Amino acid sequence: MVRFWITLLKRLRTPEHEDNRRVLWAVTLQSREYVFIVWKQTADLGNHYHNYTEQWTLLWGQAKARFRQPEQSGCDEYKLRLGSAVTIVPGMAHVIRGDAGCVLLIRRPAGQYSATALNVW
Repeated sequence: MVRFWITLLKRLRTPEHEDNRRVLWAVTLQSREYVFIVWKQTADLGNHYHNYTEQWTLLWGQAKARFRQPEQSGCDEYKLRLGSAVTIVPGMAHVIRGDAGCVLLIRRPAGQYSATALNVW
């Protein structure tokens, strides 16, 4: 399934980033950035927070995420369900662990990507 998603998205456009963990495509439409990520292997992505709202939708595969609110000592962990949207509010620390073949869509304001690294997982 990993090969299917990577081949499909590469036919649409060249990836913005690729490494041993994942392949990433980004498209900007009407002041929003849409980022598609395909996991090549089980890996953690994120482990940071930022000052804008972001939405995640799991399109394929299995993933779980950890979130920590500002001023909170512990983390909340959730298994993501296919098709359900998760909203990351400004200042919320987050990390997602996806399995190989996992496909995630991230929606965020265009041109505002910046993040502060943390150790959430």
